[in-house]
Amino acid sequence: MSNFPTSEPGLGKVPVAVTTWVGGWVSSEGFAVDLDALGVARDRVDRLAGELAGPSRDVPGAEVFGHGRLAEAVREFAAQERRGLARLAGEAESIRDRLAETVKSYRQGDEDVAGRFGGIAP
Repeated sequence: MSNFPTSEPGLGKVPVAVTTWVGGWVSSEGFAVDLDALGVARDRVDRLAGELAGPSRDVPGAEVFGHGRLAEAVREFAAQERRGLARLAGEAESIRDRLAETVKSYRQGDEDVAGRFGGIAP
């Protein structure tokens, strides 16, 4: 019986061997990565990044507020909000890109290992 977790085909789970040396063997601690869940997270973060980077809202003028200083305070707040949203959108895009790279790396590693063992069994 293997110490490595198994993965049913098509479920997107890749077993990951944690380096634990026992008598010269590398064993797993039961850790697995659900690539489908990472892909869903990436898609959700991508949507969020798009929403954050969406068009900014117009700020009404002093006539709406009835006072020039209040209107200026609202304009300053809106400008700070736009800068903050731009930073958040950048962070969300970075997270999205790192999730995509993680999924790609795990899939490539799985394919590499499968290729090495492909010629063993008929």
